[in-house]
Amino acid sequence: MYKPQTKSAVSILNDQSELNREIIRKKDKIQIQNAERLIDLQCEIASFFMPWWSSGVMPLRKGQPELNQLLLAAFHKNIINIYASLNQTISGLYGPARPLLRNIFEWLMISKFSNISDDISVMKKWHSHETIYFTNGVLKKIEIPDPKPFFDFWAIICEFSHASRSAVQVEIGINSENSYKNISTNLVLISTLLECNYHLLNTHLVTPECEYMGKFYCNVHRTPKHTYNVSELRNESHQIFKSNRLCFGKESKALIASYKRNWKLK
Repeated sequence: MYKPQTKSAVSILNDQSELNREIIRKKDKIQIQNAERLIDLQCEIASFFMPWWSSGVMPLRKGQPELNQLLLAAFHKNIINIYASLNQTISGLYGPARPLLRNIFEWLMISKFSNISDDISVMKKWHSHETIYFTNGVLKKIEIPDPKPFFDFWAIICEFSHASRSAVQVEIGINSENSYKNISTNLVLISTLLECNYHLLNTHLVTPECEYMGKFYCNVHRTPKHTYNVSELRNESHQIFKSNRLCFGKESKALIASYKRNWKLK
């Protein structure tokens, strides 16, 4: 890349990236297919309720119009971030993919915290484009479950994302054992965050009122191409989660379990 006779640094990076995609898609076929399918499933589930989230006819959550905006933004932007992070990882760019994972985690935590907390200050700061001090404003406010899995994940993802010695990457090739270990780590983290995003969707965005409206109006206007099949989509998602868990370490399992628990705040 840094030789005077180099034809083009961009061409070298493009060629290596395409080669990486061929290798990684073949080697991690099941994990990648699972992640891509989970993105599709979450969007399919959301499609039944999107008209009600964006119509303004549903009751305000806690009387706060900003809350629904925050939850919907969190879910939608996470879908795009997950897709982007997955594509970068498949291209061998595991380093640049990691700041997106950090962003996904922040969205997950801030949105769930805002939905269950009586303290609306975090939600108001988000709506007003003010800085949210994530550790003090969210993480340290969680009493139950034990917030250690959240702090552990936050510490490692920040180490990956900031300009530290372990951040980003120095080569785009994936022949070394260390490079492939980092790619495998990313795929596990993406799968972990996808399961948390599923919980955000089905537990916090899809309220019983939304569930009723989505099912009722879909059945009224049912066509062969538009049948209310949310239960089947959820069942398929859970089967994929079960498959993904075979690749997870205890840290990923602990993060998912803690995120899905009922939280008690200080």
